[in-house]
Amino acid sequence: MCEEALSLARAQPVAVATRVAVVVGLLVLCVMTAGPAAAIGVVGTGTPTGEFLCSGGNEGQPCNGDDDCGAGVCVIANSICDGGADDGFYCGCISGTCSASTPACDPTFTGTCTGGALAGECCQLRDDTTSGYVANCAGGAKCTGTQKLCLAGDFKGLACLRDDQCPGALCRSTGKFCCGGDFGSFPCVDNAECTTGGICGTICEPTATPTVRPSNTPRRTPTATPTRPTGTVPPASTPKMDLGTTCASPDQCDSRFCTDGVCCDQEICTPGELCNIFELKGQCFPPGYEGDPCENNTDCNSLLNCQFDPFQGFSVCAIPVLTPTFGPTNTPTVGPAPSCRYVVPQKAVFVIDTATNAILQTVLVSDARILLYNCLVFCSEAARRQELVVDDARKRLYVPNRGECFDPGRSPTVVVLDTQTNSVAAAVPVGDIENMVINVSGTRLYVTGEGGVLVLDSTRNLVFDQFPVGPSPQGIAINPTGSRVYVANGSSGQGPATVSVVDAAQDAVVATVLGSFLSLLPDGSSGGNLAVNPAGTRLYWSDRDADLLSVIDTATNAVTVTFPASANPFASRACPESVVVSPDGTHAYIANTCEDTVSVMDTATNSVTTRVAMETTPEGLAVSPSNGTLYVANRHGVALLQSGGTTVLNTVAIAGGASSVAINQGGTRLYALGTIAGAACSGDCGNDGSITIDELVTMVNIALGNGPLSTCTGGDADSSGEITINEIVAAVNNALNGCP
Repeated sequence: MCEEALSLARAQPVAVATRVAVVVGLLVLCVMTAGPAAAIGVVGTGTPTGEFLCSGGNEGQPCNGDDDCGAGVCVIANSICDGGADDGFYCGCISGTCSASTPACDPTFTGTCTGGALAGECCQLRDDTTSGYVANCAGGAKCTGTQKLCLAGDFKGLACLRDDQCPGALCRSTGKFCCGGDFGSFPCVDNAECTTGGICGTICEPTATPTVRPSNTPRRTPTATPTRPTGTVPPASTPKMDLGTTCASPDQCDSRFCTDGVCCDQEICTPGELCNIFELKGQCFPPGYEGDPCENNTDCNSLLNCQFDPFQGFSVCAIPVLTPTFGPTNTPTVGPAPSCRYVVPQKAVFVIDTATNAILQTVLVSDARILLYNCLVFCSEAARRQELVVDDARKRLYVPNRGECFDPGRSPTVVVLDTQTNSVAAAVPVGDIENMVINVSGTRLYVTGEGGVLVLDSTRNLVFDQFPVGPSPQGIAINPTGSRVYVANGSSGQGPATVSVVDAAQDAVVATVLGSFLSLLPDGSSGGNLAVNPAGTRLYWSDRDADLLSVIDTATNAVTVTFPASANPFASRACPESVVVSPDGTHAYIANTCEDTVSVMDTATNSVTTRVAMETTPEGLAVSPSNGTLYVANRHGVALLQSGGTTVLNTVAIAGGASSVAINQGGTRLYALGTIAGAACSGDCGNDGSITIDELVTMVNIALGNGPLSTCTGGDADSSGEITINEIVAAVNNALNGCP
């Protein structure tokens, strides 16, 4: 009976004096009917009926005791109408009907519950809508049990099902109940709900006699029930704020939690997490990693800063950029060592129409900048080539954007281009980048680097996995079915170069192919590059540093043949940079950067049948899947070789040169990674607007007669056909001070 007393005492907001009078009257009835023990606790028996419900754990589930509620508590359910004209009114029988009984169930209560959680118990058959009570809900609406209460406002402490039944407040489970007092085991918001002697909390001291609702105890009485004004509209509720909205106090939030200055789904985040991370506000997450969008430094982990990325058009978490300090004369200082200036050219993707060999568009993927570095440091990282990767299914092109070795604050990224609009869609930071390959479905991009292989989720443009392979991983390829990924690793003090065979389903190495022990010679091996034939049965391995070509049987994961890449291995090096296989699998093509040739290998005999002389250094290769045309990236642009690779058909001129090429599946679009040409500058062999140490060394070798002038025509400033000491001095000054 005590639960009826509490329900009716809290049925509607009324003046305090009226509420007190109602409570006193109902308490008398409560004690007369059920006795003082009725306020002790909730323990049911048998299958839970819904008379008691879980609050704060296993939310709203019928229960017999706290053990049924996980981390929550088992409370006495209130019953209210769900919908219809009587929505929010208290009603007689949870999920049942209050019907007339003869004789009367009780002298005061003239009905009995039929069906539902309170079947057989007494109910008041007479409606009293002015008091907020109906025996049965109008229009067939359901009389529903609830453990929820209005948390604040005029209706604070009243039973509810939804927020709209609590004008100006939230309808929520509290996970608390009255311990002691006259309303034990009822849900409560705070001590005010529990009357004298009761405490609202989540635990209760053990009592001698747990309470079960006495049989024939009436659940409702209309007597002196607080009044819901008839025909009036409840006060307009103040809209509660959604998750992630800036807040000052919990009562502003629909979730009831204001954490880290925003409405949050948790009251306290796990250590190391915040609820106000950019684009994740409202949920607890750790601060962002490299490449994650941000608004300020607090969105990023402690090693990163929030920096604007001009190519994405928004700020991302990135390694802090190291900027030189400036003295009183605005002269950059980088320490006691002599400082040199290094001009980093703009990198771009050139989109080429293969039908006309015309450049349709130039898409900038990195900006030009001037770096200061120690003149005594030799660096050649900038010249290392990386592959472009085309994903036709998702209309994406993945571009490696490696940081310069003179620019330690610049994090390498994988730039994602939308090939429909030819614009930069994203840039995903990676710790290091050598080469890339994408799986058959276009959902995973594998990137080799110093730490092994990174796996990017190409649908969300983020790194989600990493696994180790051999030392110094570089080249990477995937078989036609996508089941195996192959990674070329460099030699080490413990053994020769290797190829790791990776199970793509597990991202784990399942076999290792040993390369030639010639890779242990002084030049060693940095790994090289790989290509799989269309049948997936052969893997072709070009090892630039070791100057070797190898063929691997993918069924046995063993090398079947290895031979020198150079035509005269005892006199010169070929430096096989990249390798591709023709669409019909009959030929493999190898770009030899040191001898300026492209080798054509007959895959039936595993022998080089032709070496095609190139005008200048060949690097990246791509084969058209539609007609077999071979595209060769070089310092003058892209050369086109006929199918079979014996004749140069044409050249697409790119002033700054190209290092990598890729072609779409239809063979209609060719993508070349190159540089935007700078102004003419004496000593600028690559015509990219800057002069590197490599270029100065090349000029010296030409002047000494150890190299052809064709490798650095930019060093011959007066077009005399030779490089003089004065031209070398001029080039050194341009390297130190920048091109004019």
